[in-house]
Amino acid sequence: MFFNSRLNIINLKPEIMKKSLIFSLLWALPILALSQASPGVDRGVPINRGNGLQGAVPGVSNTGGQFGLSGDPQALKLWDEIKKKVYNKEIIKFSDVKGSPYIKDEFVPARVMYDGKVEKDCFVRVDAYNDEIEFKEYNNRASEIYILLKTPKLSLEINGLSMYYLRYMDEGDVKETYMYKKYEGERYRFYARTKKIIKQKRNATTSLQTSFPARFYDIEEFFIGKGTETLNLVPLKKNKIIEQLDSGDVSKAKRFIKENKLDIRKESELVKLLTYLEKA
Repeated sequence: MFFNSRLNIINLKPEIMKKSLIFSLLWALPILALSQASPGVDRGVPINRGNGLQGAVPGVSNTGGQFGLSGDPQALKLWDEIKKKVYNKEIIKFSDVKGSPYIKDEFVPARVMYDGKVEKDCFVRVDAYNDEIEFKEYNNRASEIYILLKTPKLSLEINGLSMYYLRYMDEGDVKETYMYKKYEGERYRFYARTKKIIKQKRNATTSLQTSFPARFYDIEEFFIGKGTETLNLVPLKKNKIIEQLDSGDVSKAKRFIKENKLDIRKESELVKLLTYLEKA
């Protein structure tokens, strides 16, 4: 089970190799999984999502030790065993593409949690093109880069925001992605994410046209769900948002929007509406 080195992304050439470790903390036996390939990208990567974390991990703490592990010899040995299971994954040099596949190019401090219990401090950056979270133990050039396991049981705290890997519906198709929590109550949930795509370069065919290089393009996506139901991909348009509400909340929502002159196409004002409906 090794990564295939052949990649085809608009004929971009590989620059360097990075090591991809599946972030897992099984006490008895680490279960590895390989990150899901992006649509249209031939990575030759088999997918095995595994079963996630099972049981408690002795010696785990929030501070000190290797990657948040305390001095417990068994915990340190487990971590060493996990680190041995490394796969090579190719980094693409987007030299011909303007912009970056990352939300931010630099790694930032983050806390990774499993099922809301096990906490690990590390440094991460969000690859919004491949829908992956890269992480490393220390924020220096020598620290190896790994890929975080994709599972709904893992969550992250990044710059005061909570990020999850969740399932959603897109016109009848079930999909999964990383997304930020914007609002969560007992009756409604609201999440968002930034997706990056590559817009192909365009060459001018006449003197009146302008050539554009290939570039990363940001797409903001929003998700609304009722209670514990699967989230729905929803454009931030008033009528589309209203469609996501319980029938008994529609008239109350319209009245609240009108009385408070809300523009629910704005995230902050949509949160105001959902907060009101939670208490209404």
